[in-house]
Amino acid sequence: MDAQDSTVTDQRSGVRVGENPRLWRLRPLYVGAAGIVESVPKLWDGVLPLTIGRHAPPRAAGPWLVVEDERVSREHARLEQVGDAVVLHDCGSKNGTQLNGQNLPAKGCLPLSDGDVIGVGRSILLVRHEVATHADAEIASIVGVSAAACQLRHSIAQAAHSGQPVLLLGATGTGKEVAAHALHRLSGRAGKLVPVNCAAIPSTLAESLFFGVQRGAFTGALSSPGVFGEAEGGTLFLDEVGELPIELQAKLLRAIEQREFLPLGSTKAVRCDVRIVAATNRDLAQEMQRGSFRADLLARLAAAVIALPLLRERREDVLLLARHFAGGTLSVSPSLAEAMVLYPWPFNVRELRNIVARMQAEVTDAALLRMLKASPQANAADNRQTPAAGPAQARPAPNRAELSALLEQYAGNLLRIEQEQGYSRRQLRRWADKFGLNIDRFRVPK
Repeated sequence: MDAQDSTVTDQRSGVRVGENPRLWRLRPLYVGAAGIVESVPKLWDGVLPLTIGRHAPPRAAGPWLVVEDERVSREHARLEQVGDAVVLHDCGSKNGTQLNGQNLPAKGCLPLSDGDVIGVGRSILLVRHEVATHADAEIASIVGVSAAACQLRHSIAQAAHSGQPVLLLGATGTGKEVAAHALHRLSGRAGKLVPVNCAAIPSTLAESLFFGVQRGAFTGALSSPGVFGEAEGGTLFLDEVGELPIELQAKLLRAIEQREFLPLGSTKAVRCDVRIVAATNRDLAQEMQRGSFRADLLARLAAAVIALPLLRERREDVLLLARHFAGGTLSVSPSLAEAMVLYPWPFNVRELRNIVARMQAEVTDAALLRMLKASPQANAADNRQTPAAGPAQARPAPNRAELSALLEQYAGNLLRIEQEQGYSRRQLRRWADKFGLNIDRFRVPK
């Protein structure tokens, strides 16, 4: 190869690619009788038209993507570069071609964009316009083949061994706790991972919960190690760290920087070896400007920052995640598979897990289809969600009677209400305070 030539040939596609090219990629997600598949994408450079069909002729004039589906025509559809655009043509197929759930006109065409979904026969293909290769790492708990999933695994693997604090940013339900567990496993630390839900800590108990209590510190006080003591040699996962009381933040910063903490009632500091992983769906820079989060603590927690993608940015992972949640085997109809890929998933992976649970509870495909298509988010023209946005914004606030009924229905379990109804735990507590409802009274004693 000439020294000036930086291109190589992709062995699976035959496409000549450069060091960091931006190519079109077609990935089958669901293929006829095979159902959900984990497939290698077809790379396409746009020079010659790409044909989608059931069989490629022996001397094809251009590239082909073969889809083994009896309802796909021999020459079903075609992608072609027209000026600066790429268009999808239907080649007079028997069963038609769909783009994002809409039928193409017979022998008609429509422009393609990154993330579009093509339907041919009983099969579903995803279109991407992105770089040809992505850094990746082996992390079994982070399921997916998308560029976003690859980047997430790569970032976790890079950060795992440093020992520095890691800040996980992401909207509700994107899998921050899964990422925290992956960071801990890859770190090789001998201690355990200790999760702490910062939003559920009463400010009056925060110091003792974090740093422990010395016996006799107050009347009836028993010795307790606190979460820093429990996480010795391991990882302390501070979930919803943006909810930490401001008065605790200075003491947390001291523990991180000096690697020691002072138990309540003690005059002797305790040395600690604890790795901090924090997570939030809030904009901590904005909270810092408001004075509710310390700038020095944010700087310390953000030694490494990993942003978790929204599920709707990972369309090629939706069916693979669903199969994973189902235990490795999942049978869905082509229409439900297409609806799941196209659905915007406002509550991300957590919402998908709940849908799979409904599937396993024998809720019919027809009922699930109605639910997905009737969702306000599925039909919204603008459904963007930033990491600072919470699910409570997606639904109107309940009145006192409605909130009381909700707490009664879920026995005061705010996590389940958040996962299944979309209200954030923080907002639920605010409403309970506003209406004078004691959440503990709804909880079933263990």
